This record gives sequence, structure tokens and C-alpha cells, in this order.
Amino acid sequence: MEDMFIIMWIIIIAGILYSFKEFGKKQYAIGIEDAINMHHSGALKYRIVQTKNGKNKIEIKVNGG
Repeated sequence: MEDMFIIMWIIIIAGILYSFKEFGKKQYAIGIEDAINMHHSGALKYRIVQTKNGKNKIEIKVNGG
């Protein structure tokens, strides 16, 4: 009987972890879609600048924000 509860909890935890993973993928896709739309409409401006260390950095400006 105890083995049944352990197996049940493992399945529940695996389902929760899978749900979080899929939710993260969906949120990332929505964020990329929003950024593309904002860039296309001109609401999102960005430029690439170099830091003192010589690394490239992106500065992002959102009009109205």
C-alpha cells in the first residue's frame, strides 16, 4: 500500500514539473511574439553598445515606457 502512495506522488510531481516546463516555453514564445510586434510597429528601439571589457551589450528602449 505504501508503494502505491510513493508511485502516485512521483507521478503527481512529474506532472507538475512537466506543466511548469511547458508553461515556461509558452511564456517565452509569447514574449518573443510581443517583442517582434513592438519592433515592427516602432515601439521597441534597441542599439548594440560595447562595454569597457569589449563585450557587446544590447540597450533596449520601449517608447512610452
